[in-house]
Amino acid sequence: AGGTLAQTPFREVLLNRRIYWISFLKLLVIPAILGTMIKFLPIPEDCKTIMMIACSTPVAIAVVSFSLQYEKNARYASALYAVMMILSVVTIPTVCYVWGVG
Repeated sequence: AGGTLAQTPFREVLLNRRIYWISFLKLLVIPAILGTMIKFLPIPEDCKTIMMIACSTPVAIAVVSFSLQYEKNARYASALYAVMMILSVVTIPTVCYVWGVG
């Protein structure tokens, strides 16, 4: 991911609104939907905590590996991975705090 990201102009990554939109959906909207769903499930709180943290995490590095392997847009995948990793420093604790897990 680092080598592919190094080939992408940093300004291009930061100005790409679609990356922020996808990050918003993945890091905040999906956990909110899941949090609403699991709140009423009769499962132990530890399981709920694990589910919330797992769904709040950014995309895996495998996304970049697959895009390289199948010759898709690896630069975009790397940029998405990098931005999500940076944003997740704030969003994971926020999601856990809002849903009262952890």
